[in-house]
Amino acid sequence: MKNTNEYLKQLLTIEWNGKPVWKSIRDGELTFSPAFKGTLYDKASVKIMYVGHAVNGWAEFTETACPSLEKTVDTILNQQGALDTFVNQDGYPYIKSNGKTGVYRHINSKFLRLIKQILEYQNESDSPTTEDTWYNDKKNWNQKFIWSNLYCIAPSNGGNPENDFIKSGMSQYIELIKAQIEEYKPDVVIFCPLSGYFTPWKRLPSFADILDSYKPYENSSTIIATGHIDQTQIIVCKRPDARGKSFKNYEDVQKMAKEISDYINSVCK
Repeated sequence: MKNTNEYLKQLLTIEWNGKPVWKSIRDGELTFSPAFKGTLYDKASVKIMYVGHAVNGWAEFTETACPSLEKTVDTILNQQGALDTFVNQDGYPYIKSNGKTGVYRHINSKFLRLIKQILEYQNESDSPTTEDTWYNDKKNWNQKFIWSNLYCIAPSNGGNPENDFIKSGMSQYIELIKAQIEEYKPDVVIFCPLSGYFTPWKRLPSFADILDSYKPYENSSTIIATGHIDQTQIIVCKRPDARGKSFKNYEDVQKMAKEISDYINSVCK
């Protein structure tokens, strides 16, 4: 089995607009988000890896930091803004579609609220989820999980990569996630994808292919499917920020978190 660095290199050599991805990262056209591992992840009562939430922009890299493929790999893996600074009051700046600079506030993210709420139910975060405990959590919730992405390459000015580009690297994306699972050995992986990520495009593999078992989960308003890969339990859930849903006071996110946490307890404790 190749390690994560080798699969990362394969992704960086995919052609995009006539040149390999790493050169597009060097030139400020694309960005790449690695798996972020919290410093307390290994000490958590249940080790959880979350996969989802497209980067929608991210760090921009310089020509000095990415003069070669190997250096680009190093730069990506050693990015500033890991989990110790990712969930913070300042947020991080990004370029809007109109060219102006905005700031992404983590407390507004339903995806991150879902993560924190699950950790609250696992007794790994202060409760309740309020602005007072979000950034000043004595249990350091933002250090107790791994955050990865299904498609970790994206345009540096925001948005998601086009489907044709995703398809060109689908096998590498799948193998990278599998390598991360083998490296970090989570008890649970929670996929929080757009609908269709586990439904294969014609003649292409899907993320379900990395699992030893995979089946729909019935009678749930949150969990779509479950499975496992080796000893790691897999949960595929709906997006907490799906269009058309109402999340007044984040009550729906809290209900999602409770159902996911209950399932985790049933299979891990």
